[in-house]
Amino acid sequence: MSNGTAEQISRQELLKRELLKVITAMSQKKPPADPNQKRSILEDPVGKFRIAIFDDQFELAPAAGQKIWSFGNASDIKKATDFIMQVSPRGGTEMLMAWQHLKPTISADRITVVYFLSDGAFDDGDQLLLYLKQNHPHLVIHTFSMGRHSPLMEEIARQHNGTYVKIR
Repeated sequence: MSNGTAEQISRQELLKRELLKVITAMSQKKPPADPNQKRSILEDPVGKFRIAIFDDQFELAPAAGQKIWSFGNASDIKKATDFIMQVSPRGGTEMLMAWQHLKPTISADRITVVYFLSDGAFDDGDQLLLYLKQNHPHLVIHTFSMGRHSPLMEEIARQHNGTYVKIR
């Protein structure tokens, strides 16, 4: 599979399972009749999406410049599923650098909601909080920590009107 440790592979499989659940659920949602109606974490947004993988590399799918995927398009859901299944552990990253890579895409695609999945263990947490507050003050960020409670991920969600979820 890869040269990752057993713990990395286990977390990677957990990530794949949870991400596939979210994409499947999102592809089956319909927008509420009343646009002012409060939406759950899986109903916001119903529309288009990209997947960004942050580790020792940065990978965006579909790639920058390519047509963004749609939850309503079965072919796009298949492409997203295939992309997720081919991901393997490659190493860790500092989240600040990953978010800096993502900034042009957030602006170009006018992204308003991000689903941020991580094990929640990174060293640049204070810098990341400040960066997100300064560069993405209106971005809704839902956070998912895998395997452990992450006060940092919880704080990111709180500061960005998102929801924090711990995945076991």
